Amino acid sequence: LLTVIGDSIYPAIISAKKVSEKLYKQRVSRVIKYMSLFAIPFALFITFFSDKIIHSLYGDHFTEAAIYLSMYIWTGLPYVTFFVLNQVCLIEKINKTFSFVTILTVVSNILLNLFLIPKYGGVGAVMATLTVSYVGQLLIFVLILAKSCGE
Repeated sequence: LLTVIGDSIYPAIISAKKVSEKLYKQRVSRVIKYMSLFAIPFALFITFFSDKIIHSLYGDHFTEAAIYLSMYIWTGLPYVTFFVLNQVCLIEKINKTFSFVTILTVVSNILLNLFLIPKYGGVGAVMATLTVSYVGQLLIFVLILAKSCGE
């Protein structure tokens, strides 16, 4: 779904960049806002009904998976913003930076998993993914883009 949305919004973001920097930033901001407005209710639904979802899909044998699902679904929210920022990286021609941050994220996630999984099990794995892979990566990209766009 994100690929289809990305293919449809990428030309609009590029054309906005050609018109003005202000329109470009407004369009990027608007895309993130609307994609988040779709993702938040979905994440809330999954969070509140994760036990019913797991039960209907897998029965009583995997009821503990509901807690992981209810937590892991929130890793999708930063990904929505990351998806748009990835397109901005392409437009701004800072692809090497994107690759570096991605590699740094993978290594950080592995290291945090090594620390958190022995202490907290599956919850630790979800927390590592949410903290490092998505939120951390998102913050790094926002800082890099703010610097590259002259803000």
